[in-house]
This record gives sequence, C-alpha cells and structure tokens, in this order.
Amino acid sequence: MLVTPKVYYLLRGKFSRRDTSVNPITFLIMTISKFEAVLPHPIKWNVTPSQFPTEGRDKTMTLAIPVDAIDSYIKHLELLKGAKHRHSTGSVYDYEKREKKQVPMVYLSAGGRSGVYGNFGYFNPDRGRCSDLYNK
Repeated sequence: MLVTPKVYYLLRGKFSRRDTSVNPITFLIMTISKFEAVLPHPIKWNVTPSQFPTEGRDKTMTLAIPVDAIDSYIKHLELLKGAKHRHSTGSVYDYEKREKKQVPMVYLSAGGRSGVYGNFGYFNPDRGRCSDLYNK
C-alpha cells in the first residue's frame, strides 16, 4: 500500500493546511492518506540518447502505456479537457504556419530519476489529488 503525507498546521486550536503567519508557534502534524491510483497500472516514461541523433535532437522520449490502462488514461484526459479551471495557456509549434502559437493546455507531471540507461519514471495520478475531477 502506498501512502502520501499531508501536512497540517495547528494554529490557535484550528487546523489549517498552509497559513502559518497567524501564530509564530506552529505544531506540525503529519497525517497519512492512502494513495488511490487513477490507472490500474502506471505509465512508464524514459528519455534516452537517440538512435538517430541530429543537431539539437539527440534524445528520445518513450511512453510505455499498459493496454489495461489505456481506457483509464483516456478518461483522465477527457476529464481534464472538461475541467476549465485546470487549463493553462502555453505555446506549441504550428507546422503549417511554421511558427509558435498560444493554445489552452493541461499539464501532466511525473517524478523521475536518472539511471544507467537514461532518465525514467512512472506516471499514475492520485485520485485524491484529482478529487475535483472524480467526485462529481
């Protein structure tokens, strides 16, 4: 079972997640919440040296998506698409116009580490941290 810590501060007898400016004497309390994965199996990512390097393009990124996680991953992306409060504006390259342009997008983040064969990590969102998507 995976667990993730949540940090709470005790301020003047009340629990608060962030505001520590109220009282200079703050007690840190750690609570443990169960990690509930969105996907049945995590997506593995890695970045390795390219087999066919060109100038400025010497790395290859690979996503290994388990077949039984595809439907859950699509559902997660569709929920993100509908959650306008999670959208940001970012720049992408328009190949037809040969220029960068600004578009709405969502960001997926995953931790990783460096290894003998390059950088790698796993992606599996925590349902608790995505409760605004899944508790409707």
